[in-house]
Amino acid sequence: MNAMRWVDRLANRFFLLAAVLITATAVIIGSSSYFIAKSALTDAGRQDLETRVEGAAELLDSLQTQVEAGSLTEEEAQEEARERHSRKWLSAA
Repeated sequence: MNAMRWVDRLANRFFLLAAVLITATAVIIGSSSYFIAKSALTDAGRQDLETRVEGAAELLDSLQTQVEAGSLTEEEAQEEARERHSRKWLSAA
């Protein structure tokens, strides 16, 4: 009878140890995956933002050149910038 209780306690301890190890492993893997994904998404968002800003700057430079050359008025250039900006944001959505 005493031997059976000892075996039961040992089995319970092994079960508890296995549960703790599995839980700890899951937490470590989950945390690592979260931080890796977060970093990748942050980098992708930063790159997308940089690309959009560079594109907008190039558009504005081009329109400014056309205004200085006299092929567009400042108002026409502003309207063109607004239209292109709206189209880009609508197509990105």
